[in-house]
Amino acid sequence: FGRTHVLLAGAPSGPPLIIVHGGNGDAVQMAVAYLGFAERHRCVFVDVPGEPNRSEGPRIPRGDDSLAQWMGEVLEGLELGGPLSMLGMSAGAYVVLRSAMGLGDRVRRVVALVPEGFCELAPIPAPTPANAGAFVESITAPESGFPAIVLQRMVEAMARAFGALREPMELGPLFTAADFEGFETPVLVVAGGRDVLFPIEELSARVQALIPNLADLL
Repeated sequence: FGRTHVLLAGAPSGPPLIIVHGGNGDAVQMAVAYLGFAERHRCVFVDVPGEPNRSEGPRIPRGDDSLAQWMGEVLEGLELGGPLSMLGMSAGAYVVLRSAMGLGDRVRRVVALVPEGFCELAPIPAPTPANAGAFVESITAPESGFPAIVLQRMVEAMARAFGALREPMELGPLFTAADFEGFETPVLVVAGGRDVLFPIEELSARVQALIPNLADLL
């Protein structure tokens, strides 16, 4: 799959926590947001191949066991056996769920933040630097109340990310009941009540219908 870049934080003796970014993202943004977990865990912030980050190689195929194979190699390279926990955001939630399906009892629990894979993504502009403003406008509700400076920073960040894309964003196939057959890992799903990309009603319905050991849905 190519060389995978990771950031490590926390005592090596702490329980392992694998943290995976969303589409068009990187390990740095997740480390900034979730570094507090390093107080209790050995955090591994992973750069997914094919995204605008420091990992090598093309996007990993989705919908089969390729993501689990890749994650298994990452864990082997880091000498992490288990049990471990996994947290992913959006496309990263898809990655950790697919990985957990293939890693079995090595994964003790999964946290999926606004997970991809349970409902169709709302229409969005093509991810190009010229479309950064339109992209931000499409994912922020008019009543969101974001200050102008925050929206400006979001547009600038999106433009940089889109400019660094090596490949077009690729969504995996939606999860099915067959994917979760025999899946026993507890899953916590956190979704947004006003999420524009993944509407809460459809996401919630399919999450509850498909995940057999849903620890909670927030």
